[in-house]
Amino acid sequence: MSRLAVTLGDRTFYIELNWTPQQGGNVVVEVDGEPVEVMVPGKDPDLEEITWLLTDNQPLELVVDPDLAWLWHHDQMFPLHVRDLDAQVARPPSGDTRVKAPIPGLVARILVEPGHQVEVGDSVLVLEAMKMENEVSATATGVIDKIHVTPGQTVMRNDVLIEIS
Repeated sequence: MSRLAVTLGDRTFYIELNWTPQQGGNVVVEVDGEPVEVMVPGKDPDLEEITWLLTDNQPLELVVDPDLAWLWHHDQMFPLHVRDLDAQVARPPSGDTRVKAPIPGLVARILVEPGHQVEVGDSVLVLEAMKMENEVSATATGVIDKIHVTPGQTVMRNDVLIEIS
């Protein structure tokens, strides 16, 4: 049994689950005390490979950062913090202030410039993918240090777009 506190943006969910990635398939998870049936595709998937789940028979498309710094859902990036409530020592934040492409796409617009002050969650650029515009958010609070892309440039998932200091 694992007990986790998962914070997405400014909301924290308390989750209890009895599941390992090797199991795959269906599992009942308690979210804030309420049972939710979740179907995870395949057995032993890497976090980077999970792009959808079924929750209570409803499809849920998502992309999760391998470092668990953010989650992408419904064309929006949410800062993510996962805390194991049973762990003796909390996992320190990664300190990675790079904004990476959550999906492959075309840089449509850059909304900031070097020296611009940003907060976690502020929109910093727009990626176009599959005829949809997706706002990419700052992963840290700070000042825009470097912009590694230009409008019209094609990027791959996890390409570094912007650095924040």
